[in-house]
Amino acid sequence: LYYHSRPTTWGDRWGGTWNMLSGGLLFGWRCHVAPDTDARVGEFQPHEDDGLIAFDAETGDVRRDFPGKRRAVVHDGTLYMSGSGRIDAYDFASWARGAKPSDCVKWSTPHDRAYALILAGDTLVVGGQGTVTALAADTGDVLWKDKVPGQARSLAVADGRLLVST
Repeated sequence: LYYHSRPTTWGDRWGGTWNMLSGGLLFGWRCHVAPDTDARVGEFQPHEDDGLIAFDAETGDVRRDFPGKRRAVVHDGTLYMSGSGRIDAYDFASWARGAKPSDCVKWSTPHDRAYALILAGDTLVVGGQGTVTALAADTGDVLWKDKVPGQARSLAVADGRLLVST
């Protein structure tokens, strides 16, 4: 798989280290930065138009653009996305066909900025600023929430244990 982005302007960069392939779509992210801003001190706040973008995996054409959403997981017909102060679950087939997001929402729940998102069985785990939250994947109900020092930037599940990198 070779991925080469084709941004329309220098202020609209696509790509990065986070990518996902599902249902014939290659998901990536776009970040609005100026061409001379290659390094930053500290963390930047996302631009309102930053977000996920889905390309047709065969043609490279843009299929969907989702400003505000920054992480995603797809499993068993459901697309889970985080960003804009929410965690949302969508019917993936409807979303991929181009339905308005509001027409394919399965559930939605408020959540501060999420840095990591994984699915472990029937639990959606969200890494945030000083928190890790477990949500029921079918309803979005909070199963548990705990504090961690710093930002939960990476999550992994192995042998029944949750590993959190801050």
